[in-house]
Amino acid sequence: VDERDRLMEADAWSKAARVAADTVQMLILARFYAQAYQDAKKARGALDFTDLVTKTAQLLTGRDAAAWVLYKLDAGLEHILVDEAQDTAPEQWDIVDALTEEFYAGASERRLERALFVVGDEKQSIFSFQGAAPERLISQRDRYKARALAAERRRLEAAAGGGTRGQVGERRSAVPSSQRNQRVPGLAL
Repeated sequence: VDERDRLMEADAWSKAARVAADTVQMLILARFYAQAYQDAKKARGALDFTDLVTKTAQLLTGRDAAAWVLYKLDAGLEHILVDEAQDTAPEQWDIVDALTEEFYAGASERRLERALFVVGDEKQSIFSFQGAAPERLISQRDRYKARALAAERRRLEAAAGGGTRGQVGERRSAVPSSQRNQRVPGLAL
């Protein structure tokens, strides 16, 4: 029995060594393929989907031209739809955040009704390999809802003539109680 156990263990180690050697060869091949792919894109001046997302995020969030680009886009953006949002990667959320910043700031070039529509189901996320996380969908929903409510509160305060008055320590809502549980303008989640 001891000899059989020893041979089985040696066979298992031998198989593991073969898998390890094959894995090293596969990684060498993958590295070569990835470099060849990058070289081919560069030679053709081509961009793939990941490049487009990365470059767009850099353009809209970087320091160089972001303010000017966002200013120009602000004049033409009325609605943004994010479909399958549970599979949205962090860099893609950065793009949506940059594009919607002025939606709720109240400092838009144009006065118009704007809307952000986000459609997704955190239970159906399948793109974790690209950084998508269902928890991010939930946190983004909460973040956008808070931004939209704050913008609506500022709008109502401005329409009422400058805000609310109260004693020190007293909290009064600028949103009438009849409207507090209604849908948030400009937000569909």
